[in-house]
Amino acid sequence: MKKSFKLPLIWKIITYSCWINLKLRWYTFWKNWHHVKFYYYNSSRHLLKTRKYHRRFRKAWHQVELWNQEKI
Repeated sequence: MKKSFKLPLIWKIITYSCWINLKLRWYTFWKNWHHVKFYYYNSSRHLLKTRKYHRRFRKAWHQVELWNQEKI
């Protein structure tokens, strides 16, 4: 009769710990990415760096300056 091959226990421990590590990394990445997506990308800090918003901001700022000149 043939003996079935059994994996050494240390292999099981190593693969399981690697799997847990991978899950943890994936979870933290997912969480951080959503934080960036919903909070940073919608923040004024990021929006000021985008061209579209910067153009709008410049245009509005120009109008404010004109309005201030009229007041003087």
